[in-house]
Amino acid sequence: MKHTDCNMTPLFIPLKREYFEAFRLGTKVEEFRPVGPRWNASSCVVGRPVVLSLGYGTRSRLHGVVVGYRESAEPTKTDAWLKCYGTRQGLAACIRVELRDKQSTQSDRTCEQGCAGCEDCIDDDGQDDDRRCQRCDGDGADPLSDFALPCPLCLGEGV
Repeated sequence: MKHTDCNMTPLFIPLKREYFEAFRLGTKVEEFRPVGPRWNASSCVVGRPVVLSLGYGTRSRLHGVVVGYRESAEPTKTDAWLKCYGTRQGLAACIRVELRDKQSTQSDRTCEQGCAGCEDCIDDDGQDDDRRCQRCDGDGADPLSDFALPCPLCLGEGV
């Protein structure tokens, strides 16, 4: 069942670049997190708005809605899970997201307010012009805290 008139605050999901890009390209539609107080059936209710963010910064965001939720042990056996969470026991919250606009990663900001990803500010390789934080490589999350906290050097902005 799909609810699109949900009045809940958006579920904020910070992502590493590879997973953010996979959502943007449509090759990834489900995110996996450890089941707990933040990631569960009550917080990931179908119809809740979602903000997928490249790290903790505000420049690269995708907007969508939760269209499915399940709990499973299967994702906890993957290399990606083990790399991120280690051998943590328990279930994974499997959050299925449908993007509202799969083509756009731009925010509502203009370049005068801070780059929104326009062609003038993006190289041919699709990367921002040398504006990445050296500590977190533009991810916005602190690699020394296993990406659980915002980067203290760029304050989660990635630049």
